[in-house]
Amino acid sequence: MTKLSAKEKMLNALRKNKGRDAFTTRQAKTRFGIESIRQRIHELRNDGLRIRTTTKVRSDGSKVTAYRLVA
Repeated sequence: MTKLSAKEKMLNALRKNKGRDAFTTRQAKTRFGIESIRQRIHELRNDGLRIRTTTKVRSDGSKVTAYRLVA
């Protein structure tokens, strides 16, 4: 069995959770070992995928960015 790249792991998570937030920036770093999430998202968009980025502000003022695959 071949090892999946971080980009492939992200794509699998996006497809599995289509229409819902698939992961946040922090989760992507932990689950996929990616430091440059924005670059991987950019690559997936260039591959023709429609990915929505949503930034939410928590009650403590910190921001959380989440990604989802759009139908």
